[in-house]
Formats: sequence, structure tokens, C-alpha cells
Amino acid sequence: MNQEQPSQYQQSQKYLFPTTFIFLIFLNLFFSSIIRYNQYFYIPNKFIFNLPLNIFSITLIVLFTTYGFWQFKFIKTYPIISGLVLGGAWSNLIERYIFENVADYLPLILSHINLADIQVLIGIIAINYHVWITPKAIIK
Repeated sequence: MNQEQPSQYQQSQKYLFPTTFIFLIFLNLFFSSIIRYNQYFYIPNKFIFNLPLNIFSITLIVLFTTYGFWQFKFIKTYPIISGLVLGGAWSNLIERYIFENVADYLPLILSHINLADIQVLIGIIAINYHVWITPKAIIK
């Protein structure tokens, strides 16, 4: 039997999601710790979408989201986009476990957000673009 060896591109694809995921978690927590340590202006956000959810509920949401990305093969099909969404969600969750809130330090017109929120937003927009607008987006 003659088995084809995976190409270098296929081998590198295998590590794309975990690398993106771990790098973005560390990047978010690094920025958050610098903001907190230097006491720059930030708002300790205890709510998600103005809903007072406890840490158990937030953990379940992040776990089910992670399971959905894995089950529907988004991680394999869109590794960088999945790394953006899940890296942002997990870094916010880890920050909630450590500090009991999330530091929102980037001002918008009516609210404040952090880098992890931007990652999640960009990732969700990109997934919707690839799934609904790009005609070749078929989840296998």
C-alpha cells in the first residue's frame, strides 16, 4: 500500500488553531494584567450583555460554545477564526476566575470593551461571512 505523506501545509494546519488559541489567551491576559497593575483607566465589568450571570453560567456558555465549534468542525475548517472566538471567550473566562470581573479598557461611544471582546466580534463576523456569504462554505 502506498500512503501519501501529508504535505508541509497540511502538517502546519494541524497546529494553527492551538497556536492561535494559546497565543491570544496569553496576549489578552498580558494586556489585562498590565492595565490592572499600572492602574490605567478600566471598568471592572461583572456583567455579560447587562445580565448578572454567575461564573457557573458563564463557564457553561463557554464550554458549550467550545463544544459547538468542535462538533461542527469549525476548528478544522476555520482554525484562525475559531482561535479568535474561543481565545477571546476563554481569556475573558479565565480573567473572571482570577479577578472576579473583566477589565474593559477600550472606550467606545457608549461603553467600554477589551481586546478579547474585539477578537470575539471579529471572529463571529468572519464566521458569518464564510458561512452565509461565501458560496463555497460547506461544513463537512
